[in-house]
This record gives sequence, C-alpha cells and structure tokens, in this order.
Amino acid sequence: MAGVKHSNKKKRRNRHFYWNGKLHKVLRISYPENLVEAWCFKDHQSVALLYTDWKRRSELAVRTGAVTKLLRINRITISRAVDNEEIRLPERAYTLDSNKNPTYHWWSEKDVLELHEALLSHHSGRPRLDGKITPRQTLPTAAEIRAYFRNENTLYIRSDDGAMVPIFDR
Repeated sequence: MAGVKHSNKKKRRNRHFYWNGKLHKVLRISYPENLVEAWCFKDHQSVALLYTDWKRRSELAVRTGAVTKLLRINRITISRAVDNEEIRLPERAYTLDSNKNPTYHWWSEKDVLELHEALLSHHSGRPRLDGKITPRQTLPTAAEIRAYFRNENTLYIRSDDGAMVPIFDR
C-alpha cells in the first residue's frame, strides 16, 4: 500500500519492576527454563524468579516523568513534597558496572498513591474563609492511578455540562 509505513520494531518492555516492595531489573529471560534472572538493587545481588510468577506478581515501576504525566503535575511539585517531608523519595536504580552510578528514581503504585494523598492535602487557590482545603481539580482519582498500574481500562462518559466523568466496574 502506498503511503502506509510499517514498523517492525518491537515495543520494549520496561525492564524495571517491583517484587515484594524491592526494585529489580530484568537481566535475562529464559522461556524454556521458565526463569527470569533479575538484579535486586536493595540487596545488591542477582535473584532467580519463575517466569510465570514474575508475569503474575511483578509490580510496575515507572520513572518520575511518567508520574508527572499521570498526576498532571510538575517535577517541582514532587521535589517540594520531598523537601517538606510529606513523602519519601522512591527507590533509585544504579548502573550495574563497578562504579554503581545512581540513575533514575523508580516509583511503585504505593509510592504514587502516597504522593497522591499528600497532594490532596495541598490547598489550591485563595484561602477559603471556612478554612477548608480545596485540592487541585486536575488530579486523577486513586482508582484511575490503580487502573494505570494494573493495566485496566478506564471508561469515561461525557456529562451534561461537557465534563468527562470516569466510570469504574467494581
């Protein structure tokens, strides 16, 4: 077909994941042996996992840029929350050579939900006379964050005033 571009490139899967609350990186996958070899950053050692368990129980790890897009906030907002000790910084990966230079912070679902809770306590706009807190209206709900991390679909409907309202199956 003329004008149609086909790409044979595979989409590379994120090699970082959380297992039992610790950040890991996939080093090697062996399908015939049903084995995943991964590096545990906290324990500084290589671990072997069953591929079937890894597919079912590994938790998604995302970098800070993806968190800012998901929560619709700026990196500065995250650094202020860390500086004010409202949240703790997530686990940081390092290079696997002899230097062990630190690389990126990787966020788990628990870390992002903790940040979301902290942001819900921040007031947006002018101070109210009654002293109540009005959180930022662009923040997603906790259910939307869980759906993102668990690869679930979020269904939106348009309300009468034109706003998109999320609908979740329970």
